[in-house]
Amino acid sequence: MNIDNNLRQLLENETKIHLAEIRFLYQKLDRQLGLNGARVPITFGFDTDRLGAYTPGFGQDEEEFHFSLLFIGYCVTKPLSKDDRMDLYKHEYAHYMQYNMDIPDKYNWQPGIHGSAWKYCCSLIGAAPTPYYKAGEGLIKHDYDKVLKKKITDKSIPIRDTYSREQEYRKKKNSTVKFNINDDINHPKFGKGTIEHIEQLEGSVRLHVRFGEDLKKIDQKWLLQAGMKKAGLENGCKHCPKPKLLDANRKFTGVHFWEDYNPVTKRWYTIQSMAIKWLDGRWAIMELATDITTRKQVELELIQAKEKAEESDRLKSAFLANMSHEIRTPLNAIVGFSSLLAETDEAELRHVYMSLVQENNELLLNLISDILDISKIEAGMIDLVMGRVDVPQLCREVIATFSHKKRDTAVELRFDENSPQIVIDADKNRIMQVLSNFLTNALKFTTKGSITLSYSLEDESQVRFCVTDTGKGIPDEQKHEIFNRFVKLDSFVQGAGLGLSICQSLVNRMGGKIGVESREGEGSCFWFTHPYVPGA
Repeated sequence: MNIDNNLRQLLENETKIHLAEIRFLYQKLDRQLGLNGARVPITFGFDTDRLGAYTPGFGQDEEEFHFSLLFIGYCVTKPLSKDDRMDLYKHEYAHYMQYNMDIPDKYNWQPGIHGSAWKYCCSLIGAAPTPYYKAGEGLIKHDYDKVLKKKITDKSIPIRDTYSREQEYRKKKNSTVKFNINDDINHPKFGKGTIEHIEQLEGSVRLHVRFGEDLKKIDQKWLLQAGMKKAGLENGCKHCPKPKLLDANRKFTGVHFWEDYNPVTKRWYTIQSMAIKWLDGRWAIMELATDITTRKQVELELIQAKEKAEESDRLKSAFLANMSHEIRTPLNAIVGFSSLLAETDEAELRHVYMSLVQENNELLLNLISDILDISKIEAGMIDLVMGRVDVPQLCREVIATFSHKKRDTAVELRFDENSPQIVIDADKNRIMQVLSNFLTNALKFTTKGSITLSYSLEDESQVRFCVTDTGKGIPDEQKHEIFNRFVKLDSFVQGAGLGLSICQSLVNRMGGKIGVESREGEGSCFWFTHPYVPGA
């Protein structure tokens, strides 16, 4: 296989780390088991057909552990997780144990390299008997992404004393009584029969079945495998108490209460069920159903109210904790730099300190303003002051404001003058608030290129505002989260993560929609719509 030299070098640089991991693990296992696996040579390669291997050392082969760097150190930036690496190392150590220790005979019931003896060794060292060898098939085809997309570890195989667990499970399964006395069965050879006696044996159940004048002894396991499930009262829904209405001796057990939902009537019922003996000696079921739909609805409403109250309490606690932190940060800066300002006479330093105090004053004021907006939104007290708004003039005012704040000369801040001349009925301050938030975020994450404010008409009933930048962009997995409270794409950037959440609430209040289009590494476009009435 042809491997890029840079990739080869990166993978080879990791060998020291992998070797140290393996040596440390094998020394620990040696102390536990009294073996010398840590002394066996450990080699690495770029194999695609074997992910790991233990060679016992016979004939012309020398004893060694061997691991594929392409697998355990896949491109370095996307390596196998530590848990999976450790499991792979244990996988190969279990093969070493298989050849270098006495395996009890009862664990040799399944032959092969990955048979029961190897699984027994896995159980001794706490390793899942993971079929890593199957992953090699994908690597042979060079389909690394597909093979390594998910964790390979397969925990589905019992690892603790595999043989004993399997035997215990089968024994318990076969000894559990699945039939009752007087149950009817249809035998393919003897026809219809009735169970008269149940014989409990060690590890199995034998049924005495009457076929006319003949009494036959039949293994319950055979009947179940033949698909002859028990009949009668045992049929029904999983929550139904029918199997409990009679005991093992077909005796009455009393009245049973249960609840059920009828998908046809869409109603809830509480049901009383009991077995009664019919005139011909057969058992029948009598049920009385009472409609409890109203009670269920009340119960559901109470549960929802409780959950809502608990969630509200949790959110308030989280809000207070976050705000406490966010407020203290600029306050500490203001207090600290104010003290330094009072202690220095150097003009240059005083200018720097004053700038920092002013910057944190502005940050604190914005944060308090956001908190007030959040409280108004929560209380449903957001009032809109409607008026005639010249849209292009509004956009120029916003751009002019931010042109004075912009520090990075490498970023061009502009308004698209090709936008149509329109006037809308709107709350000018709230629209400016949303646009200002979009521009603030764009300036934070754009270091070169441009930031453009524009608008356009959609369906002649909506005006769509856009702030487009050439910044770092937003990962796909974060796009749906950015309008939630306290979400920050970069923890090192100032802000409480409230701005976009407030913008979403304001836009919804104004009758519009809000969203983002972004490509990581290329830039983003934050947009919102506002109702527009032509000619109004």
